[in-house]
Amino acid sequence: MRFLMQRGDTVKLTAVFRDWGGELVNPDNVRLKIYNARQVEVYSASLSDMDAESFGNYFHFYTPENDGFYIYEFSGTLDGNTVLRRKDFEVKFV
Repeated sequence: MRFLMQRGDTVKLTAVFRDWGGELVNPDNVRLKIYNARQVEVYSASLSDMDAESFGNYFHFYTPENDGFYIYEFSGTLDGNTVLRRKDFEVKFV
């Protein structure tokens, strides 16, 4: 994804969690981490059910401070195992 935005604009990051059979689930201990292009963590947040749009569908609003390439990672615990959803995006300020 690439976002052309003005400084101070916000992006909505989303992730869908499914169990091993493909059914939507709400994992425990859902977290969001954002890394810059050098893979240095620049942001983290613990999420709750209030951050779920619907069952298994999580979101979080983030306001980048700098333009560049980012990787975001939603993680949680399902049946004692860590599950991850990771994507990247690029921010270019105009």
